[in-house]
Amino acid sequence: MGDNNFKERLVKVVDGRCIFSLVAINFLWGANIVFIKVGADAIAPLYMASFRFFLAAGALYAYLYFKKCSFTPELGTHRIYLIISLFFTLHIGLFYVGAFKTSASHAVILINTHILFVALLAHFLLLHDRLSLLKIGGMILAFLGVITIALDPPGGIVNPPSLTGDLLILLSALILALKIVFVKKQIHKIDPIKIVFWEMFAGAVLTLLWGFLLREPFPETYPGYLLFSLFYQGMVAGAFCFAVATALLKRYRASQMASFTVLASLFGVLCSHLYLGDQLTLYFIAGGILMVIGLMLTPIPNNTVPD
Repeated sequence: MGDNNFKERLVKVVDGRCIFSLVAINFLWGANIVFIKVGADAIAPLYMASFRFFLAAGALYAYLYFKKCSFTPELGTHRIYLIISLFFTLHIGLFYVGAFKTSASHAVILINTHILFVALLAHFLLLHDRLSLLKIGGMILAFLGVITIALDPPGGIVNPPSLTGDLLILLSALILALKIVFVKKQIHKIDPIKIVFWEMFAGAVLTLLWGFLLREPFPETYPGYLLFSLFYQGMVAGAFCFAVATALLKRYRASQMASFTVLASLFGVLCSHLYLGDQLTLYFIAGGILMVIGLMLTPIPNNTVPD
């Protein structure tokens, strides 16, 4: 009897640590938008994205190397890896360009509309993922929230929102949703960890080329705050959070972990308000509340991410 009580207490402690870890990594992901903004005046957006993912891909390469994992794509899957990498590049590139053009609070909230797009796309493209009345109600509330946030008038001097930036973030969210659904349809053919390395590496190369083609100014100097910003984005919000999330997948289903992602938006808004001076206007607060409620009613479908 005593052994059973000890085991029950131990399970509760382990579950508590897992929940704490999920909250912690979502805080780190949410705070990432602040570090993007911190380095924004020293580097162009596509180069920032490229440097970030070179760092993250390098750390993931070291992880796979020491685990003695193969880096070679599975036989006959090169086209799948290419398509996923292109989706990833477009999503990341548009997000960074949009984040540079709008406020951090808008960016961190609006990127989570990908959950709504996933639910909508899954209804038409994936079996057994039909929209329920509850999900439809959640989507309506969330999209009303998006419209309300879009009506938020520009304010402040340092970090004002803009409709152009908001639209780019929404387009990035749609492409991310397309990537998630495509990965789900192909996941039985590919290694989830391996594809993350390849999409990061390919994304780093392609966003670098994208920046060259758009003639973005290459940074001539690398001040300390930019290097710290890139380190956080690549090593903390990228490699470290990925490693923790991968470890947690051994205990939690990916669909369960997805329910915590709304915390990243809340933490991001809080950090943006405290450290960047983002204004919490009535439009933004009302729209944010509608979006959070809608996202909670419209979780990522259980079988759109690998368990």
